[in-house]
Amino acid sequence: MCNSSTGDFQIYELSYLLSWNYEWRNVDSMEFSGRGNRIQGTNMSAPAFERVQRRQGFTLVLEVADENNPILKFSMSERAAKVWCAKLNAIVNG
Repeated sequence: MCNSSTGDFQIYELSYLLSWNYEWRNVDSMEFSGRGNRIQGTNMSAPAFERVQRRQGFTLVLEVADENNPILKFSMSERAAKVWCAKLNAIVNG
């Protein structure tokens, strides 16, 4: 553990790490998807939209053996979160 404001740190054994995973939130939006239905009696078409769902806000979540602060969260990209989970699986589960 490291306190970035003071520079203090502590090193723990791997048994301190209880579990890990990554989380994200789904964000819905409407996006333009091209020309829609023709407007009757005109040469115009109405715009067409479709609902798109994206995953954003990826966070690596570590559960540790600390009664005061049992969950640690680190914001990162989707790729980095997956890589960290794979690394922890390889190190801890061998």
